[in-house]
Amino acid sequence: MKLPTNFNLVNEWENLIWKESKLSWSNQNKTYPLDSDSLPTSAGIYKITWDNPATWERFNHSLSVEASPQVVDPNLDFSEMKGRVCLTVGKSVNLRNRLKQHFGSNEFINRCFKRLRSITPAPLTDYELLDLISESISVETCSIESWVLRDVFEAYAKATLMPIFDLRAER
Repeated sequence: MKLPTNFNLVNEWENLIWKESKLSWSNQNKTYPLDSDSLPTSAGIYKITWDNPATWERFNHSLSVEASPQVVDPNLDFSEMKGRVCLTVGKSVNLRNRLKQHFGSNEFINRCFKRLRSITPAPLTDYELLDLISESISVETCSIESWVLRDVFEAYAKATLMPIFDLRAER
């Protein structure tokens, strides 16, 4: 894949066409309980955002992040974040499959569900947490065929949106 020249990242980012979807859950699929028929199966990038300030207040507002032993305090305090909170951004060759994995039952690839579970103060069942997620999260996707541009846009989104589940201390 050829690296683009004369590429204005900020302008290109502002001109991306995003499609918003809401996730709904079904206890019929234990592996991937959250899904949306409107999610594309194409390659692209995605943003997962907590949209509901009322339900966001129910969560603890600090998170232990991956860190090397030299990091004195690997806890991220995001108590000042109100309103829409960007949880994660990413890229995939199949957006729908990747987004279903974020909230699935496989603990090795369900990063969003695992992180939300870790900041849940009250003992919620998985079904209660999935219900809360489905009423409070929005997913935005943008189809991008070029793997180079997917990588560049993902890095830009992480730098500008500061998604709390993507921040890590030095390793």
